[in-house]
Amino acid sequence: MSAKLSETKLIKAPFVNFCRRHINSLFFITILVTCSFSLSLLSAQGLERGESNLEKSSPKKFEPEITDDVKNFTQEAKKYFMFLPSKGSRDIDDKLEIAKVEDTSVQEPKDSESNLEKVFPMKLQSEITEDVKNFTQEAESYFMFLPSQGARHMDGKLEITKAEAEYSCEVKLFGQLPIQFSLGNQYIGINKTVPVDLPASLMGLSFDVETTLPFFFKNTYFRMGVTPSYYTDSWSLPASSFRIPSRYFVIYQPDSKWTFIAGLAVYPDYKDEVGPIFGFIYKPNERLSFDIIPTRPTVTYDLNEKISLFAEGSFSSEEFEVTRNNIKGVVLMYDDAYAGAGLKFKINKFIHASLSAGESFGRSIQYRDKRGKINIKDGPYGQFRVELDI
Repeated sequence: MSAKLSETKLIKAPFVNFCRRHINSLFFITILVTCSFSLSLLSAQGLERGESNLEKSSPKKFEPEITDDVKNFTQEAKKYFMFLPSKGSRDIDDKLEIAKVEDTSVQEPKDSESNLEKVFPMKLQSEITEDVKNFTQEAESYFMFLPSQGARHMDGKLEITKAEAEYSCEVKLFGQLPIQFSLGNQYIGINKTVPVDLPASLMGLSFDVETTLPFFFKNTYFRMGVTPSYYTDSWSLPASSFRIPSRYFVIYQPDSKWTFIAGLAVYPDYKDEVGPIFGFIYKPNERLSFDIIPTRPTVTYDLNEKISLFAEGSFSSEEFEVTRNNIKGVVLMYDDAYAGAGLKFKINKFIHASLSAGESFGRSIQYRDKRGKINIKDGPYGQFRVELDI
């Protein structure tokens, strides 16, 4: 058995090395081919949709143009004047002059549901519908505090604070194909008394591009995203800390209540270079929703229009290039997980804020070369989050 495994590894090694050397070229070629296919498919769908609308429509008037309008209420008005000069009547000694005036006003309601065809999801949590907006913006920020906790099998304690902010905007090419651009930054503060050399802070800066395309089957979509990022311990952003993680997964939405996702995430130059993506969203009614998706699964129940109760969980495994004992380019790995509950407040139409608390567990900080590892004891956490949607 071991001889066969060794032989398999030797056979696969050249192919793996080739993929690693040319991963960027292969990635961009994949994007170009996928986008070309999607644009041709969108054009074909547009022609079929136009032909079906012409076949199904039965206009009551000749003049109105057949368009796919999103207005729920339209008005039309027409007026004309006709003059017929005085003429004699047959078999009668008299004349008749006629003037005609007609003023018509038509108010016609339209069915907006036919215009909301399921095309592209803007987010996993939202229904896959075609929005009339061609530009949307979102911002999200949170602050998490994890009080000082002791280390297992080691003297000393660690106190950690985490903060992250992200701004994203979405545009629609040709009025249909959504492309979302995001800019995010991350900060982890470390206050420690353990006898291990650790940086005082860790930080990340990332730029993300994501799009969603129609897939081969009905109610199925393909989403992919690329996130060029820096993860380090200094704002100087050394080139060695640059990475290009990416993700590819399929979304299947059989009805308005269920959404399923499955795919892969790729992390070049990480310890684990490939990871699975899977989960589901279930909305049995307007108040309750189960968003069991990476990386922050939640269950939410709306108490009323302003306040929601939720349970949350999260898990993360991150890597940063840091300086240890004046040696640069050392990889430091930080793992953590937590579970808790909280309240979410709808301040107005655009702003949401939430407060949550719970227990953190499975936390560790270690160098990839295994020259320093700290297992942190379980402890409480508190989190404040703000979301802005325009």
